[in-house]
Amino acid sequence: MEFPAQKTSTDTALTWIVAVFGVVKRYCVYLFTKRLSSEATVLSV
Repeated sequence: MEFPAQKTSTDTALTWIVAVFGVVKRYCVYLFTKRLSSEATVLSV
């Protein structure tokens, strides 16, 4: 009876990792766009 519990915890960990990765990716994209727009502003001035 160890395997079902182990599989569940693995699935939970995978779901958690995917969720965290999604948030981090979104944050990186946000920072990247912000940086690009600020650089574009500096270049245009």
